[in-house]
Amino acid sequence: MRNNKRKLEDIKEEFHKEFTNATKTINRLINEFLEGKLNKGELQEVINSEKKCDRLKEEYIEQLFKKKRALPFIVEDRYEMILKLDVVIDSIEIVARYLGIYPFAMIEEIKKDFSTLNKLLLDTIIALIECSRLIETDFKQARDKTMEIEDLRRDAFNLKFELLEHLFELEKEKDPKRILLTTELIKQMYSVIGRSEELADYLEGLIIKYPNK
Repeated sequence: MRNNKRKLEDIKEEFHKEFTNATKTINRLINEFLEGKLNKGELQEVINSEKKCDRLKEEYIEQLFKKKRALPFIVEDRYEMILKLDVVIDSIEIVARYLGIYPFAMIEEIKKDFSTLNKLLLDTIIALIECSRLIETDFKQARDKTMEIEDLRRDAFNLKFELLEHLFELEKEKDPKRILLTTELIKQMYSVIGRSEELADYLEGLIIKYPNK
């Protein structure tokens, strides 16, 4: 049984660490997938991390409402933060589960760009987790991270459409089912980045709401 006196910051930091582990694991496994070396059984590590984060989210919320205070923010702000973090890791789990049932090797012609999208996903989540930490102590640095996330999302947005355009050009030469499922995988990857920017926008809103931190 967990200690009822666990501090909110300790629970959140454990959440951050598990979130980071899931992100680095999916990044590694996608790279192995591109190399044709993926062990699909290892995708369970990402799913397990999401489950741990879900339990930590529940513990965080329970402690949050017991304490009734959450300086420098109000309780409702912290509640929204942890829920939005949970949405992002849920979307990473979806990528892992989708990759687990994806029945093809990656199409050779888009491997390089797909690898770049994978790197953008990793960089976005690492920046998001750092922003979530910094917002507790340094609003200026936290805002810099929100701007970095916005730039990464913009790059990913452009790359997504480059990938899709290339895929559709290959449609006559490739199995339509393969094109369709690969399109969905690209969209799921981008969804993680898009949801991360949504949280970054929310955190930027808190910086505006509490300007003196």
